Amino acid sequence: MKKITLLTITALSISILLIGCGKKKVATENNIETAISKKYAIRYTIVYKNIEFKKKLETLRKIESVDLIEETTKEDKNKKKINISKIKTSTDTVGYVLSKRLAEQPIVFTEDAKAFRKNNKASKVYATIPKGTVGFVLEQKGSKWSKIYIGTIYANTENKKWIDNKWVKNSTYIVNEDLALTGRDFEEAKTILNSTSEKITEKQKKEAKENLKSIVENQESGMFIQMAQNELNKFEDGNKSSNENAEETTREEIEKNQSKEKTPITEDNSTQQ
Repeated sequence: MKKITLLTITALSISILLIGCGKKKVATENNIETAISKKYAIRYTIVYKNIEFKKKLETLRKIESVDLIEETTKEDKNKKKINISKIKTSTDTVGYVLSKRLAEQPIVFTEDAKAFRKNNKASKVYATIPKGTVGFVLEQKGSKWSKIYIGTIYANTENKKWIDNKWVKNSTYIVNEDLALTGRDFEEAKTILNSTSEKITEKQKKEAKENLKSIVENQESGMFIQMAQNELNKFEDGNKSSNENAEETTREEIEKNQSKEKTPITEDNSTQQ
């Protein structure tokens, strides 16, 4: 009887232990897939299958959101430590990206804003960010300052600045994901239409113009409605000017040819006649 009782107790203990281990395993698996926070790609970013970045899974577009699962650190080929994020995309793809390619939230500047080197107005101004520029918040300092990333901004075709880890006042931007997406589409279309690269095809230019027209027709595009219209007007005026120049050149050539045909009769010519 004692043996039976002992065997029963032992069997129950093993069962409880196995059940406990099973629950712990499930919990661990669930914790691995639980998102820590939502992040956004600050530029086109490749998602890799493993932490060694050897197999590409998909590409994130600028402002595309992902779920951050965990962050880790490893050494690169030069023994330099880099931060890596494990993420899950909207397609439920789980993979790895460089942490520096992700940010907290997309923003849109509602005015020309000064980018400072430090988070105080007495600090040196690094650059002026044009109204309508899309950026990302990397860090916030109180209720007045934010450290941001933008990438390249152009004051003009010859003057450009790289904006990363610079400080701006919170009052100069708004947090609006939809408006930021519109801003991204506007920037991409504008870049294509202003590019002098021979790699840009006529199809790409046509699509860029169509995207600008879509922004103009969408009442939710806000400040980008007028900005997109200005770009369209610029190229329409440019095409009109080119056509007028071409017509003027053709007219001049015709008149020149006609003048050649009507050669006046000189004294020598009249003597010969």
